[in-house]
Amino acid sequence: MNISESHIDTKLIEIFEIKDFFTISNVTNHKRIDLSNDNNSIDLNTLVLKAITILNEHFDKNIWIRITLWDKTENAELDNMVLQSIKSFLQFKKVEENSLILYYFIEHFEAITVQNLVQSSIYFDRGLQPSINMTCFYFNFDIPVLINIYDDRGMDIVMPNNL
Repeated sequence: MNISESHIDTKLIEIFEIKDFFTISNVTNHKRIDLSNDNNSIDLNTLVLKAITILNEHFDKNIWIRITLWDKTENAELDNMVLQSIKSFLQFKKVEENSLILYYFIEHFEAITVQNLVQSSIYFDRGLQPSINMTCFYFNFDIPVLINIYDDRGMDIVMPNNL
């Protein structure tokens, strides 16, 4: 695969019209999925399964994952707790100020592979473990689809051809 992180970031901006790598909620044509239906008493594992089901519905073959770790000193902890199942899919990484950006490519996507990653996104704002301060974009340029599970409340989806 002859591709670089700058090429991927450029394509993310061009195809999905993202404005930054913090969130996709500011993209004009995004769809917000409410995971909890404003019910804070829902079991968090149920929310994880719901998010994984939605990922499964949108990614049937390959998937790119762009993870921004907002505190690069947490990488060892994240590696042990969250990224173990996708560790072998790492393509490249780069450092920007205090953050570390990791790019993964999974050729044959199975949602179970990213379960710990999804769980971390949902657990973080509640202060539960395993979790880490990160922004995670799941995407496929061919479909095209971009998903960000921002926390236990929900996820944003950008599909330029379908919204």
